[in-house]
Amino acid sequence: MQNYRLLVVRDKDLRKQIRAAAWDQEQVTDASVLFILCADLNAHNADPEEYWGHAPEDIQNILGPMIKPIYEGNDELIRDEANRSTAFAGMTLMLAARELGYDSCPMIGFDKEAVSKLINLPDGMMLGFMIPVGEQSKAAWARGPRLSDKKLVFHDRF
Repeated sequence: MQNYRLLVVRDKDLRKQIRAAAWDQEQVTDASVLFILCADLNAHNADPEEYWGHAPEDIQNILGPMIKPIYEGNDELIRDEANRSTAFAGMTLMLAARELGYDSCPMIGFDKEAVSKLINLPDGMMLGFMIPVGEQSKAAWARGPRLSDKKLVFHDRF
């Protein structure tokens, strides 16, 4: 449903205010650009033609009418879909930035309520996370050890 929304924050004063709500993390103001990933929690109410219009007509006729009933009243599914959508968009953004030679990092360390107020997040929208993008100013922290495959990879059943 493409329910992710990208807020591109370039305003220096606003970024200073967001930094204050993000535990004074310097990348909020030092990066070239700050993206805030949000999701429209009412995207399931949109006309499915907007995102299924390219599909064969028989698929449109099956999927289009199913969307609203599947999501309506299912707040957990709506939120899950919002999280998936913003995560996919965010990872794609980060990979594109890397391909262009820029660094980025996903940020969840901030006061969501304060940032939501600062950006005038509309009702019906969810704030996901932030991604500052720019040239690396200092080396990133060393990555901690990864969990073993025994703890992460399973076959057929758990």
